[in-house]
Amino acid sequence: MKPALIVDHLIGAYCPLVAADGSLSDQQKADRVRRFARLVTGLAYVPANPDETDVLVQTALKPDLLNQIDEAAGRAGMTRDEWIERAIKSQLANP
Repeated sequence: MKPALIVDHLIGAYCPLVAADGSLSDQQKADRVRRFARLVTGLAYVPANPDETDVLVQTALKPDLLNQIDEAAGRAGMTRDEWIERAIKSQLANP
C-alpha cells in the first residue's frame, strides 16, 4: 500500500475515536487529529535505512485511568503523550 493510503486509512480510523471523546473541545479534537496525522505521516514516509524509527503503540485505557493520566500530565505541564512516554521510561529504568 502506498504511504498516502496508509496515512488516509489510519486518520480515517482515528477520527471517530477522537470525535467520540466528549471530554475534549472541538479545538482539542482538531489538535489531536493534526498531531496524529503528523505522527503517522512521518512514520509512513520514513527515509530508507533510518538509524532509528519511532513506533506507534496504541492501547485501550479505561476512561478513569485516562482522566488520571490527563490530570497528571496537566500538573506536570506536559501533553498526554509526553507524560506516558516519561512514565514508561521511568518504569523501565527502575523496574
